[in-house]
Amino acid sequence: MKSNNKKSPALTLEGNLNLANFYTDDAVNIWHLIRYKVLFQLVYVSNDLVNAHHLSKKQQIRKILVGLSDICYSLFKSPLTYLRNRKSRQDIKYIFVSTGVVNQRNEDGTVSNVLHDSFAQKIGFDACLFIEDMHQFTVSTPRVAPHVTYSTFPVFLSKLAGLLKYKITTKDKNVIDRLLKEVEHALPPGSVSPSFRLYLSTFAEKRLAEARMARKLYNRIFSRFSPSVIFLEDACYGNKLGVLLAARDKNIPIVEPQHGLIKIGRAHV
Repeated sequence: MKSNNKKSPALTLEGNLNLANFYTDDAVNIWHLIRYKVLFQLVYVSNDLVNAHHLSKKQQIRKILVGLSDICYSLFKSPLTYLRNRKSRQDIKYIFVSTGVVNQRNEDGTVSNVLHDSFAQKIGFDACLFIEDMHQFTVSTPRVAPHVTYSTFPVFLSKLAGLLKYKITTKDKNVIDRLLKEVEHALPPGSVSPSFRLYLSTFAEKRLAEARMARKLYNRIFSRFSPSVIFLEDACYGNKLGVLLAARDKNIPIVEPQHGLIKIGRAHV
């Protein structure tokens, strides 16, 4: 019986080191921006890049409404206005970006975060600033609550820049085009449709504009606090690249904690 050693399209791309060699003039890695979108399509939607997966109308409306409520809330509690009624910037030594304020419910009904509690207890909560994505994660841990701020407004500005394709140049488009040709070349013939290629190209341009705006905003945030270390979760999705770039600009090391299991029965890409 003949064994089938043929790699899946997702593994083929993951093993292709050439994909990591496509950079813009300002050192943004294009594959990092679209990698999760491509792998999600290949693993969870279909085994090719032919028909793009889109949210339903209901899901899109819900996402917009949740986003608007987050933006309104974060206007009053964003990292850029955090110092108004808080401690001096010199006190902040560690910044946690989107590491999940509430991720464990204890037997007594209280909630906690293993990372926050085990680390911040040792070095002191006053030395930490927690920048979270959404205010829906109600902060029930009294020790964490005074040190939480929300990045939704910077995220909104970045998304707006993405929609407008802010400062996307012809050279940027050429780099994106060369990367997509490499993706197409790495997969079997017919695996990438022209419509999906156009979809990925547009997505990459939006993500690139978002990353550049986020880079500017997080540069301002990190300039205010001058942290020694930044903890960042879920960098693999590509939507936190602005944080990574800003940290690199400031020579601040980033630590990404191991994520672990998300859902039983579903592998994490």
